[in-house]
Amino acid sequence: MVARLTFFFVGVTFAYPRFVAWASRIPANEEIVSVSSDVFVQKRRGRQATLRLPHGPPPEFAQLVKVAEGMREMSSRNRGTFAYLGDNASVHLMNTAEEYSVELLHAAGVARGSLSARQDLIERSRSLLDILYPVKPEHEWLDAAKQYVPIMSFVDANFARLRQTCSGETLDKPIYGVSREGCATACDVKDDGCIGFSYYGNDDRSLCFLFSKFSSVTYYPECEALDLRASMLGGQRGRDGLFGVKGEAGALELRASTFGGQRGVVKVSKWECDSKDALPFQSTTTESGITRIESLNIGTGKYKEVLEIPKSWTVPAFRSINSCAINPRDGILHCSMEINNKGSFLVRIDKTQVAFVTKLPGWRYAATFDDHGNYYLYGNSGLSVIADVTNMPSYEDLHDLRPQEEFTHPKDVPMGADLVPLTKDLENNGIHTYLLSVQDTNLHVVRVSTTPWKHWELHCEGKGLEPRPLTWGSAWSFGGKYYFAPDSGEGVHELDIESIKLVDGGTGRVKLNWVSPAQVTDWNDGFNCFSGHDPFDPDYMKEWDCSKQPRALQVTTTHLTVPTTPKSKSYVEYLNIEEGKYELLFEIQKSWTDPPFNCINSCSISPKDNIIHCTMEIDNRGSFLVRIDDTKVGYVAKVPGWQYAGIFDSKGNYYMYGNSGISVMNFVNILPTKKSYLELGHEQHYNGPHSMQMGADLAVLETAELEGKSETYLLAVESSHLHIARVTELPLKQWKLWGYGLPQSESAITWGSAWNFDGGIFFAPDSAEGVFQLLTNTIDLQQKNARFVKVGNSQKTNWNDGFSCSQNISPFSFSLLDKSQPQAKAPTVRAFADVQSKHEAHKAPEHVQCMAKLSRFQVSKPPIANVSRAAFCF
Repeated sequence: MVARLTFFFVGVTFAYPRFVAWASRIPANEEIVSVSSDVFVQKRRGRQATLRLPHGPPPEFAQLVKVAEGMREMSSRNRGTFAYLGDNASVHLMNTAEEYSVELLHAAGVARGSLSARQDLIERSRSLLDILYPVKPEHEWLDAAKQYVPIMSFVDANFARLRQTCSGETLDKPIYGVSREGCATACDVKDDGCIGFSYYGNDDRSLCFLFSKFSSVTYYPECEALDLRASMLGGQRGRDGLFGVKGEAGALELRASTFGGQRGVVKVSKWECDSKDALPFQSTTTESGITRIESLNIGTGKYKEVLEIPKSWTVPAFRSINSCAINPRDGILHCSMEINNKGSFLVRIDKTQVAFVTKLPGWRYAATFDDHGNYYLYGNSGLSVIADVTNMPSYEDLHDLRPQEEFTHPKDVPMGADLVPLTKDLENNGIHTYLLSVQDTNLHVVRVSTTPWKHWELHCEGKGLEPRPLTWGSAWSFGGKYYFAPDSGEGVHELDIESIKLVDGGTGRVKLNWVSPAQVTDWNDGFNCFSGHDPFDPDYMKEWDCSKQPRALQVTTTHLTVPTTPKSKSYVEYLNIEEGKYELLFEIQKSWTDPPFNCINSCSISPKDNIIHCTMEIDNRGSFLVRIDDTKVGYVAKVPGWQYAGIFDSKGNYYMYGNSGISVMNFVNILPTKKSYLELGHEQHYNGPHSMQMGADLAVLETAELEGKSETYLLAVESSHLHIARVTELPLKQWKLWGYGLPQSESAITWGSAWNFDGGIFFAPDSAEGVFQLLTNTIDLQQKNARFVKVGNSQKTNWNDGFSCSQNISPFSFSLLDKSQPQAKAPTVRAFADVQSKHEAHKAPEHVQCMAKLSRFQVSKPPIANVSRAAFCF
């Protein structure tokens, strides 16, 4: 905030440094608690005083406070809306406006608290209002907006009339409370290259942002699209369905017209597969008749529901499904389905429907596809194949199926309860396609790429495998590795393909080793997608999904003792902002390490790979940097003893802090993940520790604002102080600053959670005094003080560590006031207003447009690096 920013108001210039000077002259022993139109409250070293001016505040001051608070309210509401919509460009703009409104409220408070003369307060209030209103409504140019056109006009004129937002290089500060004509006028009077503006809201509650350069634009689809489709189909939305087509016949006519005119033919969507992280799926039907698709959490061994398939999806209602597999040719899920008194059918399933493909030869409980889209299925009568399933149509009604049989006559070969395909040279005579299955403790292999089919039976041995009758109802294949799980809960076992020897008649033994837990299940069948990483690979860790709703995360360990006991648990949790309570995301199982670990701390998400990194203590083994996800732990490197604070900078360097000081580990993302700490060797990957005092968790600040050149700083809070360490190069340098706005209670000593978000740094003490944002522009290394604002509540916690996705927008809202809730027994008007406010939390402003000045782009289009379509309307 040192650059000279000039605001124009029809020829009158207002210098922004005046405002900065006022905001920076807050006395060192004072804190602005609140600013309102009738009272200004100050706190001097714990003593609160209320100052009132004679005859009340002047109207100019009251208007200033009203406008600044209005800007704060609208930017906060809009930020929540666009964060919900995933529009990061708009969220950035709202953050800018909200921070600016907070600064103005501080400046207003200082102006009122430091001036005794009423006329001086009036003059300074007017000057601040001029900053807020660089173009006053009475000086707006009529029709000024006519020379601006929606920026999508330069991209695709068909989308020009839609709501659209944009990002780029902004000019000056946000403008509040003007019409679009006023926003256009403000752009016109700029002499430093305003090429357009972004406008949110309605006139006196609007926000306007001026741009000197555009970099991206997002346009939103029409909200009336569904109603439009309904009117095109000649129907009305209501009891008869979305499109107003009555009954089953109407639905058949609609689908027939949609899919080429053939009555009853329907289109089935691909099964939704994660391009990064593959999942082991299973289909299952319970004793009560509920049919579900579930996914296996390999860390806990528990299945989680993905989709329930209602009986009403077929007429008549089906009984059960089994023999599921995804066709690699079209990505669609296929299963066998039983319908009482009708028979067995091959069906296609997506998240909205079941469609019939062909009749099957009786009950089937094992199936798979080969690479060519041929469907192999197995039941009590033997093994069959249906060739080229990809080109077979799907029917809504089973009575529309072709009368001919599409399957081969079942061949009587012994197999297990699920199948996986293998394409490999197992006989030293060329590559063939084989089917693999496990029954009891034997592996069954069938060559199906030649006629006649040939069968082998091999004995299995390995870790966790006991010779006894077992039904292996789930089989999966991921990237050339093959896994089987028995229904009785003995866990998932990996088949060592290299141990299969068929050359000498197949009389050898194969290795089948335990790799992860799996719960007891029944009438089930495993299947999986073909994209994504092998979830059972111990060297692969899942990324944390930073694209989801931003969250303030923490890791915590309960009942911490040395040595550890089974009573001790470690969890990853997130802070429920509204409740101020931590809620469970997943447990880090002690069984994921051998021996069981003691505790986890110092967590941070690497910006290079979005993987969670923490330090881990293992009794009598040492301290380690590990990677974790919700299924396993992987080892990275040894660390210098117990650590309880950690953070990554933007370059991927990991800083950690313990009793012995600060250490750093560079380029962590290139270090491999190891299954065991015994594989780490003796190499030291960290530099340090460097002795200095910090707090119980770290944040990082990379800026040139503190010392005049770009530096990297670590930040931590302890008691009422902010510790700052410059870590760009050796030797490290440290400052200890007084933190205005931090709680003064004796309990607020340990601040075990710190969060870095895009545009905000936050801290929370373990003693539940709340969440506090560091106003980074108030850090003064010379005066040794900084200012904090309470932005939320938090609960009491222990042996914890906060972390977050640093590129996420902050989930916290600015608030200068710590307002108590009304104590009235009956709901008040304010209470109803609060409810309404929450109800409209994701309601977007009526007018949302990004406008470009036509005269600037008559010859060439504005350079826009990124154009995107929003996922849904608002």
